[in-house]
Amino acid sequence: EQQKKNIAIKDANIETQKAKIKQHKTEERNRTLQLIGAIISLILITIIALISFKSYRNKKKAYKDLNIKNKKIEIQKEEIEYKSKNIEKSIQYAQKIQLSLLPTEKTIHSAYPSSFVFFQPKDHVSGDFIWTYTQGKKSILVVADCTGHGVPGAFMSIVCANLLERVITEEKITRPDLILSEIDNRLKQSINKYEEHGIKDGMDVALVLIEGNDLSYAGARNPLYIVSSGNLITLKGDRKSIGYGNSMVENKEFTLQNYTIKTGDTFYLSTDGYVDQRGGINNTKFYAKPFRELLIEINKMPFINQKETITETFNNWKGNEEQMDDVTVLGFRI
Repeated sequence: EQQKKNIAIKDANIETQKAKIKQHKTEERNRTLQLIGAIISLILITIIALISFKSYRNKKKAYKDLNIKNKKIEIQKEEIEYKSKNIEKSIQYAQKIQLSLLPTEKTIHSAYPSSFVFFQPKDHVSGDFIWTYTQGKKSILVVADCTGHGVPGAFMSIVCANLLERVITEEKITRPDLILSEIDNRLKQSINKYEEHGIKDGMDVALVLIEGNDLSYAGARNPLYIVSSGNLITLKGDRKSIGYGNSMVENKEFTLQNYTIKTGDTFYLSTDGYVDQRGGINNTKFYAKPFRELLIEINKMPFINQKETITETFNNWKGNEEQMDDVTVLGFRI
């Protein structure tokens, strides 16, 4: 019996020892796992810290680069604004020069009391211009469209207006076709000095000479419209412009057309800016036929109402579309 007890105690001690060993191993494994976890955590923390530091450094660099770019943009903006102001001042100055050299609407009304002028430049200054001259019983009226618009067009208009002044007032040439031929020659001589491959500048023009009831007309592309007794008469210009081309030998000749003025006749001169303007539902050109129909429709109205109708029709047609070109329409009655 005592032996059985001793064996039982011995077995119990063995089991206790085994339990202790097992517990010790479990504790060792747990400590190992904790150590591995700590190492992994430390590694992860280190990696996260490195990533965060690198991200911070990159953000700081990006922020610094952005500040540098913003400063450059600000400097460029200031430079552009400065240049823009100078350009605006130059354009305003060019406008003053152009207006000082060309007849005002008031001057035109003084020479032709029954008249209206619809003048709508694409920019501040224009390649379109009107020019008038009166000497005794002779009266000359010109509506011209020079190359381009804006400042380049304005300078061309000044050049061409100066040529008109010299040819008509100094050379005393008053026949419309001869005026256009002479201006063409002089313009080519002036511009050819600077153009190696031919002249790329010029103008389209309608020129009218009125002497009593006699009217003479010559045109470079631009027509003269006459509404007489409700009927529209179109005197077409020659299909060639003043200037342009690459031949100094060519001596352009223009067609002289004569007309006897009748009571109630209304005359219209215009540049192509009106009929070429895009707009309407289908964004098409206004075209010449509707323009001619419009002239017939308005010719009996007082001239102030004619101008209002011409203006409203154009702007309504244009709508929100960009204006394509300078626009000039002159209506008058003798």
